[in-house]
Amino acid sequence: MGKTALDILEESPQDTTNYMEMKKMLTSLSTQSLLGALPKLTDTTMVVVVLIASMAFQAAISPVWQDDTPSHKAGEAVMASTHPKIYKDFVRANTTAFISSLVTIVLITTGLPSENFYVYVIVLYAMWVSLASIAVSYGAAITVISSNRKAQSLAKVINIVNAASNSINGFISMYGVVRQMYLSWKSKKRRQQDLAADSFILRCFYWIFELSDCRSGDFIPRWFPRSASPPPENF
Repeated sequence: MGKTALDILEESPQDTTNYMEMKKMLTSLSTQSLLGALPKLTDTTMVVVVLIASMAFQAAISPVWQDDTPSHKAGEAVMASTHPKIYKDFVRANTTAFISSLVTIVLITTGLPSENFYVYVIVLYAMWVSLASIAVSYGAAITVISSNRKAQSLAKVINIVNAASNSINGFISMYGVVRQMYLSWKSKKRRQQDLAADSFILRCFYWIFELSDCRSGDFIPRWFPRSASPPPENF
């Protein structure tokens, strides 16, 4: 069995000046955490949450009445007078979007999400709450201007947002899990570890990963026992 660069470094004299730096670099390359498998929070993410905060702020202050009448005063929200029930839901959703966007902006600015997995989860959750909340606010605005009186209810809007949120969250979670398994498979192959010792489900995923890395599919992966067949094509 061949030796990896990290194994060779361990056998070399450890009194060199660059030993610890090289070991840290090789260790970070050979091991991948779940945080490294998840999508990165970039400047684009910051732009998105700033845009959501701007939208929520603008929606909160407009439109307003421009004159005083017995039914309203200048500066009051038009929706508060014409659709008071929907306006309460609109304010809740809009405020949630604004606050969660500010929380996301503060946490991304600190740089902690790239170092701490739990902070990353908090930022991801806050960002998704802001997206879902601004979607509900949009639905409330569309409901108010709708000509169909029967359609003036936020129930359908909230159900659609919940369904979309659950679907996208499930996809992101599955992406993180599958990418982590892929990185683990690549690391084990590089270290020439015994992949046949893993569970059958993991070996099925390994088989798919190796298929995706090879141009020809007419082979039996070397980490499948010779007495066993690879998973069927419709597995």
